[in-house]
Amino acid sequence: MKKIIFILIILTANNLILAEQNSKFFNEIKEILPAKEVFKITFLENNKNLEINWHIEEGYYLYLNSVGIEIDKNKGKYKIISANLYDHEDEFFGKTKIIRNKLKISINNLEISDNKDINIYYQGCSDKGFCYPVQNLKI
Repeated sequence: MKKIIFILIILTANNLILAEQNSKFFNEIKEILPAKEVFKITFLENNKNLEINWHIEEGYYLYLNSVGIEIDKNKGKYKIISANLYDHEDEFFGKTKIIRNKLKISINNLEISDNKDINIYYQGCSDKGFCYPVQNLKI
């Protein structure tokens, strides 16, 4: 009988500990902001060049390899003007480069007024371990 009571006490204690850990996990998930609030994008057209700027909130980052441009459904080329790049060891992607705080890129010889379909793709994560799906912004 003492063994059964001891086992019940252990099981109850384990359940309380797991419930507390789950509660902390779900509270952290609730603190994650929507992608559009974390990765704020602005753009500016200037003499057939399109500048795209990301302001990345503290505690979040973009994967350099996830940033892409499509122009009329074709892969577009861009030039990085400025970025805060860091080496990062990722459990899914291995050694990779991430961008924190800001990213500015330029697409040259382009006019938005030419009715081109321009799509910007990017993906990032929070330092808390939450990763966003690939984001797509149509200009």
